[in-house]
Amino acid sequence: GATYPTGTQPGLMIFDRNGWLVFFRPQTPKDAQPFNFQVQTYNGQPVLTWFQGTLGPGFGTAGQYFLADAAYRTIRTVQGSNGIPPDLHEFLLTAEGTALHTAYEYLPDQKLYNGHAMEVDVATGALVFDWSCYPAVPVAKTFLPGNADYFHINSIDLWPGSARNLLVSSRNTSAVYLIERASGQILWQAGGKGSSFAMEGPGTRYEYQHDARALPDGSGFSVFDDASPPSPERQAWAKVLQVDTAAGQVRLAQQMPHTTLPLVVDSQGNNQLLADGSRFVGWGADPYFSQYDPTGTMVLDGRFPAGVESYRTFTASWTG
Repeated sequence: GATYPTGTQPGLMIFDRNGWLVFFRPQTPKDAQPFNFQVQTYNGQPVLTWFQGTLGPGFGTAGQYFLADAAYRTIRTVQGSNGIPPDLHEFLLTAEGTALHTAYEYLPDQKLYNGHAMEVDVATGALVFDWSCYPAVPVAKTFLPGNADYFHINSIDLWPGSARNLLVSSRNTSAVYLIERASGQILWQAGGKGSSFAMEGPGTRYEYQHDARALPDGSGFSVFDDASPPSPERQAWAKVLQVDTAAGQVRLAQQMPHTTLPLVVDSQGNNQLLADGSRFVGWGADPYFSQYDPTGTMVLDGRFPAGVESYRTFTASWTG
């Protein structure tokens, strides 16, 4: 799902490995923009999912999530919960038939936006779990003082294990949090102000990151490090980080730059792990997408037309 220059048509797009368009679904009305278009699994079957709605200052303010089958028919829609509209940043289906999604709630007394990590039952829409950043994360931890969106939640993932704890990324505190599902307490914070861990060695630091994903063995996580201003970093990276809770350290396992043209990405982006250990990276606000082999060598480099950006870009097997 992407945003487009004036006069062009927003929509959902699938293209093959040679860059040929194989599917395009125009979105109407044009102000209901699509985001986070990807292949997931629901009830044991592959589905396409995406957010479609209107935007506020950097997040969705009204819209819904869609699930479509292999015939491109909408089979489910998911709305917000507790009167809070769903947000574009995350919609992650789970094996339990639920979906994890982000949401933003304005708190007039505090004059700030409260970012929520919600879990809902896809079939019924019933709310299963809800965690909110305020007051769990102090406003003083933001790197953008005076911004009502002090936290800016932009991804949720399940941490491996039966406890089903949640890994949450906050752009504006430049930190990743592990949330204990049973209590809603923060188990640890990686990065940002007051990190639970020493960020050991070059490359462990990240700023204004997106798409924090738990490693399958629970040894750490990956991020897309935007390095957007005012970050001191000189380029964006896709990073893999190991968490040593016993030693209280985070170490860099791998980092992948855009090799042909170093990029500093203002917003968005993703870092997708593939089955063979490769990585597929969408460069968000910059119109590029790349694939890296397990050693971190770039093996594919593509781009969209000038002015087009895709919030996240994925590769997957799909037959429509």
